[in-house]
Amino acid sequence: MTFATRLQARDDAIHPNFSHQRQSGNAAHTGGIRGGEAAAVLYTLIETAKGNGHNPRLWLTRVLETIGRDRGLANYDALLPWTMSPEPPSVPMTVRHQPP
Repeated sequence: MTFATRLQARDDAIHPNFSHQRQSGNAAHTGGIRGGEAAAVLYTLIETAKGNGHNPRLWLTRVLETIGRDRGLANYDALLPWTMSPEPPSVPMTVRHQPP
């Protein structure tokens, strides 16, 4: 029995649910399988927003504000990144250096 196998057996005895999470990759860092699936959906939407010319933070803010404001929203497809028009580019902030 190798050291890694002994270490895994010890961890499985101490944390019986961890071996299942270890097999599911990053799900162990997101609270389990369902958390991993939710994270995958969110990452996919963010990357899709980037691919469609959106600033992901601004796009997600617009989506959440729309959902919060319009309780009777029936057309959620209108909020998907490929159906919304990209945000206008923002003016970059300049950092002013103050001499000491």
